[in-house]
Amino acid sequence: MAKFEPIVPEFEYLFHPQSIAVVGISSDKNRFARGRWLLDSLLSARFPGRIYLVGSKVGEYAGLPIYPSVKDIPDRLDYVIVAIPAAATLQLARDVADKGARVLHLFTSGFSELGGEAEKQMEKQLVDIVRTRGMRLLGPNCMGIYYPAGHLAFFEDVSSTPGHFGLLSQSGGNGIKAIRLGPRRGLFFSKAVSYGNAADINETELLNYFTADPETDVIGMYIEGTRDGQRCAAAIKKAAEKKPLIVYKGGNTEIGRSATLSHTGSLAGSGVVWSGLFKQAGAIEVDDMDEMIDLAMLFTYIVPLTRANTAIIGVGGGANVMVAEFWSRAGLAVPRFPLDIREKLKAIFISEAGFSLRNPTDIVPLVREPILTRTINTVTGWENIDYVLIHFAIGITTEPVRTYMKQDMETLVELPESVRRRVMVLIYEAISPDDRYLAGELENICHRVGLPVFHSAAGAALALSRYVRYNQRLSDC
Repeated sequence: MAKFEPIVPEFEYLFHPQSIAVVGISSDKNRFARGRWLLDSLLSARFPGRIYLVGSKVGEYAGLPIYPSVKDIPDRLDYVIVAIPAAATLQLARDVADKGARVLHLFTSGFSELGGEAEKQMEKQLVDIVRTRGMRLLGPNCMGIYYPAGHLAFFEDVSSTPGHFGLLSQSGGNGIKAIRLGPRRGLFFSKAVSYGNAADINETELLNYFTADPETDVIGMYIEGTRDGQRCAAAIKKAAEKKPLIVYKGGNTEIGRSATLSHTGSLAGSGVVWSGLFKQAGAIEVDDMDEMIDLAMLFTYIVPLTRANTAIIGVGGGANVMVAEFWSRAGLAVPRFPLDIREKLKAIFISEAGFSLRNPTDIVPLVREPILTRTINTVTGWENIDYVLIHFAIGITTEPVRTYMKQDMETLVELPESVRRRVMVLIYEAISPDDRYLAGELENICHRVGLPVFHSAAGAALALSRYVRYNQRLSDC
């Protein structure tokens, strides 16, 4: 592996290990083992460095020998992933330090999140060992690192395409959802870190890293709580000044606060206080991971404007009405096209029969020659249109309409970039296998063309509304 010269020194070594040990491996393929799951993720990601396995029984897995202890590994270690019972981790930390490792990543749970004094003390002892021996601890109770460019992953079959969206997530499950859902929607990641209990490496340090990271343009953050409110608040303000920062704060309700305490041992604090901090800092607060991805796609693909007059182009009059109403509820405008634009559209559609030309525009796709690109160029030629939303109700289509629809979408690559960066696509969730296949084909076309994909009219409207308000705030500064 080529020697890496760090651009951002702090934490850069987390993402560029040359050797990784996975502790907690079983050669018994019929027995569920978390360590094997994490190893399979690395193998699926094609990690190029050296991988070593440690398990209670010697043998081999995936062609790699299983050592009885990290002390038996004939090499220096950079990064060690641990999936063994919590009680065994203290001695392991000492052994790992002896091998020169810089990072101890504990997938293992059973520490402060359980709430017991013994578990809290064990976590504290673990941190003391790590810090006195010159290492850093990621976790406990976390999935770890996803870095497509470095072929690091904590889940199998995730995208290997690098992007510019960076995510730090206290929850491993929310992190997995994002890294699996994002690429399907056209959102690709620079890096993602699941950090769990944050006993050592915490949200403040990670947020400062992502703020300085040249590979990250937009930051997403799922946080349940913090152990140092002042430092965390300062990091949030600094990050939001430099880059778009989208935050989903877990534990804002009484039930949520109880859940976060048992999940990562975090004290969630008042939702009102957190929301006030985000607003003051200029961060954008969302209510779930889907909303985070919706908004991150706009920052990635769409030109930032301070107005959102939208041309809605879709299949089905009722669906057009529904989308327009969501736009209205979100405070977005759908201005009626003037006569000259309607006349140009009428010429494209040959006949006004069966079509609506006023905005929303109903382009029942029965025309055998592509009309979508010409329609978009026409409506964006009117100075009162800022954005275009194309939407497809796939479930109501049949052949040959499906073929025409795909052919029409393929022509969008011909749009000038200045126009293409104003276009969004809404593909409703498909039900039948054939519909899901068609939806996947249309999504792949959008990825190639560089268009953001939404699965919900409500989500698209909410994201665009937040995006425009963010741009308005920046323009007022």
